[in-house]
Amino acid sequence: MKMEPSDTGGESQGPERRKYQRFPLEVGIHYKVNTENPATLVNIGHGGAAIHTLEDLNHGKLVQLYLINRNVLVEGTIRSSLELNEGLFRTGIAFNNPQETLLEAMMESRPA
Repeated sequence: MKMEPSDTGGESQGPERRKYQRFPLEVGIHYKVNTENPATLVNIGHGGAAIHTLEDLNHGKLVQLYLINRNVLVEGTIRSSLELNEGLFRTGIAFNNPQETLLEAMMESRPA
Protein backbone atom coordinates (compact mmCIF):
# COMPACT_ATOMS: atom_id res chain seq x y z
CA MET A 1 0.00 0.00 0.00
CA LYS A 2 1.54 3.30 -1.09
CA MET A 3 0.58 6.38 0.91
CA GLU A 4 1.41 9.98 0.08
CA PRO A 5 1.52 12.51 2.94
CA SER A 6 -1.22 15.08 3.31
CA ASP A 7 -0.71 18.31 5.21
CA THR A 8 -4.36 18.88 5.97
CA GLY A 9 -5.82 15.40 5.73
CA GLY A 10 -8.71 16.94 3.80
CA GLU A 11 -10.26 18.34 6.96
CA SER A 12 -9.86 22.08 6.51
CA GLN A 13 -8.55 24.77 4.24
CA GLY A 14 -6.85 26.68 7.09
CA PRO A 15 -3.30 26.40 8.46
CA GLU A 16 -2.05 23.00 9.58
CA ARG A 17 -2.37 22.38 13.34
CA ARG A 18 -1.09 18.81 13.47
CA LYS A 19 2.26 17.84 14.91
CA TYR A 20 2.61 14.94 12.44
CA GLN A 21 1.72 14.58 8.77
CA ARG A 22 -1.36 12.58 7.85
CA PHE A 23 -1.53 10.00 5.08
CA PRO A 24 -4.86 9.69 3.24
CA LEU A 25 -6.19 6.21 2.60
CA GLU A 26 -9.44 4.31 2.66
CA VAL A 27 -9.36 1.10 4.68
CA GLY A 28 -12.16 -0.79 6.36
CA ILE A 29 -11.63 -1.13 10.11
CA HIS A 30 -13.65 -1.73 13.26
CA TYR A 31 -13.77 0.55 16.26
CA LYS A 32 -15.03 -0.03 19.77
CA VAL A 33 -16.30 2.53 22.26
CA ASN A 34 -19.01 0.47 23.97
CA THR A 35 -19.68 -2.03 21.19
CA GLU A 36 -17.71 -2.99 18.09
CA ASN A 37 -18.76 -1.24 14.86
CA PRO A 38 -17.45 -0.99 11.29
CA ALA A 39 -15.82 2.23 10.08
CA THR A 40 -13.59 3.55 7.31
CA LEU A 41 -10.09 4.78 8.13
CA VAL A 42 -9.67 7.91 5.97
CA ASN A 43 -6.30 9.24 7.11
CA ILE A 44 -3.57 8.32 9.53
CA GLY A 45 -0.40 9.74 11.03
CA HIS A 46 1.91 9.02 13.94
CA GLY A 47 -0.24 11.05 16.34
CA GLY A 48 -3.73 10.05 15.32
CA ALA A 49 -6.27 9.14 12.67
CA ALA A 50 -9.62 10.12 11.18
CA ILE A 51 -12.41 7.62 10.59
CA HIS A 52 -15.86 7.79 9.04
CA THR A 53 -18.56 6.39 11.33
CA LEU A 54 -22.33 6.05 11.22
CA GLU A 55 -22.74 7.55 14.69
CA ASP A 56 -21.69 10.71 16.51
CA LEU A 57 -18.98 9.69 18.98
CA ASN A 58 -18.48 11.71 22.16
CA HIS A 59 -15.39 13.88 22.55
CA GLY A 60 -13.02 12.54 25.21
CA LYS A 61 -14.22 8.91 25.05
CA LEU A 62 -11.67 6.12 24.78
CA VAL A 63 -11.78 4.17 21.51
CA GLN A 64 -10.09 1.03 20.22
CA LEU A 65 -9.28 0.70 16.50
CA TYR A 66 -8.96 -2.76 14.94
CA LEU A 67 -7.47 -3.75 11.60
CA ILE A 68 -9.05 -7.17 11.40
CA ASN A 69 -7.02 -8.61 8.52
CA ARG A 70 -3.74 -7.62 10.16
CA ASN A 71 -4.63 -8.41 13.79
CA VAL A 72 -3.78 -4.86 14.92
CA LEU A 73 -5.32 -3.03 17.89
CA VAL A 74 -4.53 0.55 18.93
CA GLU A 75 -6.20 2.71 21.57
CA GLY A 76 -6.95 6.40 21.31
CA THR A 77 -9.16 9.24 22.50
CA ILE A 78 -11.88 10.88 20.43
CA ARG A 79 -10.97 14.52 19.79
CA SER A 80 -13.67 15.55 17.32
CA SER A 81 -16.81 14.37 15.57
CA LEU A 82 -18.24 16.29 12.62
CA GLU A 83 -21.40 15.35 10.75
CA LEU A 84 -20.53 15.29 7.03
CA ASN A 85 -24.07 14.50 5.92
CA GLU A 86 -27.04 12.77 7.47
CA GLY A 87 -25.82 9.65 9.22
CA LEU A 88 -22.10 9.99 8.34
CA PHE A 89 -19.56 11.44 10.76
CA ARG A 90 -15.85 12.22 10.48
CA THR A 91 -14.24 11.35 13.83
CA GLY A 92 -10.77 12.56 14.82
CA ILE A 93 -8.78 10.31 17.14
CA ALA A 94 -5.53 11.01 19.03
CA PHE A 95 -3.49 7.91 19.80
CA ASN A 96 -2.93 7.38 23.54
CA ASN A 97 0.50 5.80 23.20
CA PRO A 98 2.62 7.62 20.59
CA GLN A 99 5.15 4.77 20.58
CA GLU A 100 2.46 2.32 19.44
CA THR A 101 0.53 3.96 16.63
CA LEU A 102 -1.78 2.32 14.15
CA LEU A 103 0.46 3.49 11.30
CA GLU A 104 3.53 1.78 12.81
CA ALA A 105 1.52 -1.34 13.64
CA MET A 106 0.24 -1.50 10.06
CA MET A 107 3.77 -1.25 8.67
CA GLU A 108 5.13 -3.89 11.09
CA SER A 109 2.34 -6.35 10.27
CA ARG A 110 2.68 -6.10 6.49
CA PRO A 111 3.05 -9.41 4.71
CA ALA A 112 6.61 -10.00 3.53
